[in-house]
Amino acid sequence: MIHKTGKPDRKDADARERLIEAGIDVFGQHGFEGASTRRLAAEAGVNIAAIPYYYGSKEGLYKAVVEQIVQRVRERLAPEIASANDLAMREDATEGELIAELQRLLTAMALTIIGSPEAKRWARIVLQEQIKPSEAFEILFQGFFKRMLGACGALLARLTRLSAESEELIFLAQAILGQVLIFRIGETALLRRLDSDQLTPGQVSKLAGLIAVNVEAITRNAISMAAGQKGNAKP
Repeated sequence: MIHKTGKPDRKDADARERLIEAGIDVFGQHGFEGASTRRLAAEAGVNIAAIPYYYGSKEGLYKAVVEQIVQRVRERLAPEIASANDLAMREDATEGELIAELQRLLTAMALTIIGSPEAKRWARIVLQEQIKPSEAFEILFQGFFKRMLGACGALLARLTRLSAESEELIFLAQAILGQVLIFRIGETALLRRLDSDQLTPGQVSKLAGLIAVNVEAITRNAISMAAGQKGNAKP
C-alpha cells in the first residue's frame, strides 16, 4: 500500500505517534532485523497494515524513528549549538569565553544524553547505527553528530588556531564529545559498579561537572601543544 501523504487527522496522528514510540523501543531492543512488523504493530496497538499505510514499509518506519530521535535531541541542544557557533565567529571572543562556551555545550549534551531517561531508549538505536550503520546513519550524522562536532570544532579551531577540517582537530573534537557518549554507552557497567539501578539527578550533575573540568584540561593541553608545534615549525 502506498505511504499515506497529506495532512493527517487526529486518528492518523495518534497512530503515527504510537508507531514511532513503539519503533524506538522495538528497534532498540531487537535491532532492525529482529523487529518484526507484527511485533511493532502489537507494541503500538495498531493493525499491521498501518505500517505500510503510514510509512510505506518497515524501513520507512525505521527511518522515521531515527528522524524523530534526531529531532528530539536537536530541540534540546539547538540553543547551545547556535550559541557556540555564534561565539566562535566573534573576533573579540577571549580564550576564557571560548572555553566556558565549550563547557556549556558539553554540559548541555551530558544532561540530555546521560540525564534524560528517554535518552536511554534512543541510545540503543544510535549505538546500533555506530556498530552496523544502515542508510539511516546519514540521518543521525547530518542531523546531530555533524552539527555537534561542528560546533565543538568551531570553538576548538579558534582556541588552537588549527583548521577545523584538520585531522588533529577532528580527533580532538571527537575525544571531547566521546566523554559524554561513553557514560551513556557504558551505563550498565557504571551502575553495576555503583550497585544502583539508575543514576540520580545529583550523580548526573556530578558527571556533568567532571566532564566540564576535563573539557578545560583537554582544551588547554591542546592549546599548548598546538602552540608548541607552531613554534617548532618556525625556521
